[in-house]
Parts: sequence; C-alpha cells; structure tokens
Amino acid sequence: MPLFRYIKWNVQEEIEKVKPLVHQLLHECGPQATPQSKAIRLYQFVRDEIPFGFTPYFDIASPSQTLESKLGHCNPKAILLNTMYRAANIHSRMVFIPIVLNEIILNRFNDQGPKLQGIHAYTEVQLEEQAPWIAIDGYVLDASYYLKAKMRLQDAKRQVGYGIVEGSQIEWDGQTPCFSQNVGNLIHVDPTNNKKVVVERLEDLEAFMQSEDYPIMHKLFRYIPFNVISNQLCINNLNRDVWQTRNYGQ
Repeated sequence: MPLFRYIKWNVQEEIEKVKPLVHQLLHECGPQATPQSKAIRLYQFVRDEIPFGFTPYFDIASPSQTLESKLGHCNPKAILLNTMYRAANIHSRMVFIPIVLNEIILNRFNDQGPKLQGIHAYTEVQLEEQAPWIAIDGYVLDASYYLKAKMRLQDAKRQVGYGIVEGSQIEWDGQTPCFSQNVGNLIHVDPTNNKKVVVERLEDLEAFMQSEDYPIMHKLFRYIPFNVISNQLCINNLNRDVWQTRNYGQ
C-alpha cells in the first residue's frame, strides 16, 4: 500500500459536479447536435474558459478546482476535459508522454545543463463505436495566449518554446488530430522513442501517478508543501513567463 495518495478527490463526485455545466454547454449545441459538435463544444470551453497557466495544485487539481481556479496547464486541463466528456457520455481517455521541460515550458534555450524530465497529457476521443481514436491537446492553450506565443516563437525563429511548438493548431474539427504542444515529437525526452502511457479511466490516474512512469519532478509537488513550492520555487516563475508571453508586443 502506498504511504499517501496523489488524487484526493472522488471521480464520481467530480463528474456530478460538472454535469450541470456540461448539460448547459450541450444544450447550446441544439437538438440536431452530433457527437462531433458536442465534443468540440466541450473542447472549446476547456480551451478558452480555462486559460493556460499553473496553479499550486499542479497535476493533482480536481476538475472542480480547475474550474474554480480558471487556470490550468496540460495535465489538469486534460483531466477536466475527460471528466466533462465522461459526464456527456463521450468515450475518451488520457495519454501521458515523457517530455523535456527545458525549452517547451522553462524557455531555457541552448541550455547546456541537465534535461529536466516532465510529463505531458493529451486526450484521445472516440466519437463512434469502433471508430479510430482522435488525439488532441489543442485545448491546452487558450486562443489569446496561443496567438501571442505563436508570434513570439516566430520572432525568436525557434521550433519550441513559450509553451508552444512550431506547426501547432488549436482549432479542432472533431475529426482529425489537433495539437498545440505534442507536435512532431519535438517535446519528447527521446524523439526516437514515442513512449506513452494510456490511462483508460479517471479512476486509474492514482495508479499511474504512483508508478515509475510518473516523473520525480512532478512527484516533488506532493512531497514539498504547496506554500513553499508554489510561492517561492516554481509556480510564480512559471506564471511570470506565461504573463510575459500574454503581453508580448504590447
């Protein structure tokens, strides 16, 4: 038995909490709504109503905490979207891949120091029985941040940085993959090894976070008190970089 749990929230309770919002959003789609239009509407909500950024809860924010904070990065936004899809009876799952944080998140270009390993979550959705899975993470970056980050990346003549990757997109058609961050293996720890861990159910998140596939950099957010790690060491610095990108060109 593990000495502690990462996930302190109950999956079914969180699904019930988001149901009123999900029903409201799906009602907006109208009586002729298709599985694609429903999936897109929930995708758009998570993309634009939960701006890109970091909270003290980091990866272990509950869906309701992410909604309340109105802020999130790839992992909590993936958890929220998958919870909303579950409430809407849309079949989805989360996929986790090991990534290098130095450029994509920390903006440490030409860094000769150690490569810091993190984890990136994206979503796969299956809109019809036996249909192929569609991979998406375009919801991670809200539209206003995406435009500024894209501008900053182009001006810097880089492929990766400021939370974005060259060739990214955020407008999803409900039929094809849509990535804002996981583009062309550019953020992988080892670009030649497309290793991934598929978490089929929200209930399986705890087992994944207890496993060796969950990086030590992320586990530190469980070992070190939130007030120390967020206010002094990490979260404020991350959000400062996000703020600089949001205000780029002004």
